[in-house]
Amino acid sequence: MSDPCPPSADSVSVIDSCPMNLSKWNQRALLKNCSMYPQTCTKPLEYHCLLNPYANESLEVCAPNTWLAEDFCPSYNIREQRILEQFNCTSLISDCPRRQFFSRSILDYGGCLKELHDFHGSTTFKPSTSNDNEITNGNTQWVSIAVEVILALIAVVAVIAAVVCCWKKRLLCCRESRRNEEYKMQVLGSGQRGDVTQHSSTTGNHQDMETSYIKDLFREWQREDKFFVSTRACKEIERQIKTKNFVVVAGHSGYGKSAIVHHIAVDYRAKRWYVKPVEKVDEIKEAYRNEDFRKGETLFVLNDPFGKHVLDELEYRHWKNFEKELVRFLDTHTVKLLLTCRKCIIDEMRDSISSRVFEERSIVYVDGNDFKLSRTEKRTIFKRYSPDEEGVDEKKIDDIIEIDNYFPLLCKLYASRKNQEETNTSLFKEPINFFSEEIENYRRNSKEIYCALACLVFFNNKVCLEDLKNQENQARFTDCLKICNISIYTEPCQIIRSLESLVGKFV
Repeated sequence: MSDPCPPSADSVSVIDSCPMNLSKWNQRALLKNCSMYPQTCTKPLEYHCLLNPYANESLEVCAPNTWLAEDFCPSYNIREQRILEQFNCTSLISDCPRRQFFSRSILDYGGCLKELHDFHGSTTFKPSTSNDNEITNGNTQWVSIAVEVILALIAVVAVIAAVVCCWKKRLLCCRESRRNEEYKMQVLGSGQRGDVTQHSSTTGNHQDMETSYIKDLFREWQREDKFFVSTRACKEIERQIKTKNFVVVAGHSGYGKSAIVHHIAVDYRAKRWYVKPVEKVDEIKEAYRNEDFRKGETLFVLNDPFGKHVLDELEYRHWKNFEKELVRFLDTHTVKLLLTCRKCIIDEMRDSISSRVFEERSIVYVDGNDFKLSRTEKRTIFKRYSPDEEGVDEKKIDDIIEIDNYFPLLCKLYASRKNQEETNTSLFKEPINFFSEEIENYRRNSKEIYCALACLVFFNNKVCLEDLKNQENQARFTDCLKICNISIYTEPCQIIRSLESLVGKFV
């Protein structure tokens, strides 16, 4: 149970019904804009839509993400200023939570939002306290009818679930088979035969195993590496990855975690290691099972595998399922994994489920007291990004390097601007105001760029042209266009071009 959070009570508003799919949920969250409320509670305020304690109204509220018990549907209690485990739903709805869950995952248990609300006319819910989670029936006849309806729903859901599981399993097998065939054709096309690992060891050329995408990615990292400054944090991570096979680079946003990891990846690749950037832990599993690695000479690079802003519980479950196999892979085949993760995500994982990997292996906090950027390091970083800085005097530079938050990121953004005298130096002192003004300017004058940023939110920070063209994502893309007040006939390629124009700034 979470602590009372007064700002959440101020954010409550009544809505006809809660959104029942992710697209509409994200749309309502964008309109609710929880960032406008004071962030003074134990965790950041996030958009929720829950029933009130009587189950007769749907409430939109900005509240902390709360860890809840199984077998109960939550509600938001204005008097107690927090989310509570309110209704024992084991005998009421088919998708009653059967294990502990975070309140932000309430969409997985839609009955807690819709069915209980529909029942309130026939059933009186008694608001619960810590010792009271009772539901009193209006009449016995309703109970028998409800039981029959629920049993029928369970049967239908079971059939649908079985069909979906079979379909997903078949799709997964097809994808895996296709990837294997593509990989074999790639190896055969290079004139080689036999085992992939043997092929790599014999030739010693890691680039034979790289796709065009990875080669393009490394070219981008090499361009960025020209501006890189080796700091105490970087030296410590380099020292640890030499002797350990798993290192987590942690810290807040904008402190250079990814830049350090990319620098080390470029360095290891130059030493003829097979460096494999991956987006999900499932790709490491696939590489292990397909022997797409070189024993003792492979480095996996994984950025933000559990989410950027909040914990992605689905990806974390994938990690937990693969964790033992991952440890065996790292230890047995002496491969290495370099991983970035925001501090807030690590803290949230530790609050819910302990991870053996994160307890036993090394975590380096780049913004911690031991490795916090020194004045000398900050001055060097600033000069590296702005070597021809004539308009800013030493006194102003001294003021700039007093800034701690987001310093490496701000230097990069500063260098990307043309007018470097008046406008840009303000972003070091008031970055949030600076970014807010920039985004508001896009909203008014460059709606396609504004929509491109909104698409990043709607598609969880990963957008490509194929995603926007995909029929399954059409409704979500259309919702995004509507919210941004631009034509629903806007071509996806226009949005992608707008997004590409933000690379190095917001993207």
